[in-house]
Amino acid sequence: PASVPLDACVSPSLYGRNLKGTSPCEKTVPATVLRPTYYIKVADGCPSRCTFCAIPKARGPLRSLPLPAILESFKQAVEAGHRLVGLIAGDTAAYGTDLGTDLASLLERLLPLRKKARLVIEDLNPASLLLRQARYLDLFATDACYELGFPLQSGSQRILDRMNRGYAVRK
Repeated sequence: PASVPLDACVSPSLYGRNLKGTSPCEKTVPATVLRPTYYIKVADGCPSRCTFCAIPKARGPLRSLPLPAILESFKQAVEAGHRLVGLIAGDTAAYGTDLGTDLASLLERLLPLRKKARLVIEDLNPASLLLRQARYLDLFATDACYELGFPLQSGSQRILDRMNRGYAVRK
């Protein structure tokens, strides 16, 4: 795969804790252990253009990490005995769209490897998730998904439209 710059793999913080990558993405996926969840950053950047958000300017467009690197990091977390493994990105639901794949395909590859571990999937932007919602329903309905995080900014359609969030309150 094409080389991914190290800064594409580094998250400056998650819930106030420092997360620093130690090697390029193609070799290993930087992860952190925030008890009790082991987090794997699956992408950097964001494909959305919300009016208030600086992520696309600060981090650039979506850059998903290669599937083999994520699978290897997931296997290591499971083998180390982690019971909760989290997937994080600026928009986790958009994972893989820049690589010709999607989050559902990633989940289909991770689920058989999980043993007793369960998944925590953070920052599932509803706009990205709704594009492929049928593929996710069965995957999310399993006991493998412990927690799903959705960044819902408002219950007002007028506000969502002004924010350019790309989804409707009623959906």
